[in-house]
Amino acid sequence: RKPSPNAALQYIAPKWYPGIRNRDEILLSSSDIQTLPQQLLRENPFIWKTAFRGSPRDSRLLGRLHDLRTLDTLLSEIGLLTGVHRGRGITFGKGEQKDASRFQGVPFLGGDAPKRRYSLNVDDLPLFPRATVASRSNQVILELPALVLSRALLNYRPCASLVAPSRDRTRLVISQSYYGISFPCPLSWLAYRVNALLNSKLALYWAFMTSPALGVDRKLIEVEDWLGIPIPETILEQSAEL
Repeated sequence: RKPSPNAALQYIAPKWYPGIRNRDEILLSSSDIQTLPQQLLRENPFIWKTAFRGSPRDSRLLGRLHDLRTLDTLLSEIGLLTGVHRGRGITFGKGEQKDASRFQGVPFLGGDAPKRRYSLNVDDLPLFPRATVASRSNQVILELPALVLSRALLNYRPCASLVAPSRDRTRLVISQSYYGISFPCPLSWLAYRVNALLNSKLALYWAFMTSPALGVDRKLIEVEDWLGIPIPETILEQSAEL
């Protein structure tokens, strides 16, 4: 239910201090207790982590990034549609199955494949190995070049890989461990720019400060987090330097 205009909550976030593991109590100061309007939290989800472990500088920076369009918005604006040019990978499952003959002969990136940042050679991948997939599985085949985004971090950094076509391999199938985005001509040049942004420290910073799945105890970047990464306005200007 949408909160009333005056609804608020108290957010208590004790700060770390030396010797905290050696004490039996938690020390609170007035600066650890903040009253936050619920409507503000709904409109600016980064405030949760900013209040816990950030600073006013983080709040200002994240506020500016929040005003930029997201990766999802950019992809929709340039006509890269979910289920056609982009989507989650396929699922095998143990229940009801459906025919997967359309994937036969297509290079396959499985969840257990070695992860690489920035680029992945399509010629190093095996061909799709199964005759069936789960009945509710996605059926997206990525036309190369494509970006493959991993849920798992690699050496504590985001892991996005550009897969370029080779002479004999121009398509790709991915497992559910990934999210894929095709960049067909004449947009193939854009894949390189987006790849650089998604592998950057800025992307890691945004995901860490906004995602419930990425933190000290969990090290994942979910699809929604990838698609929510802010993109600079100049990315579509081919003559611009990022």
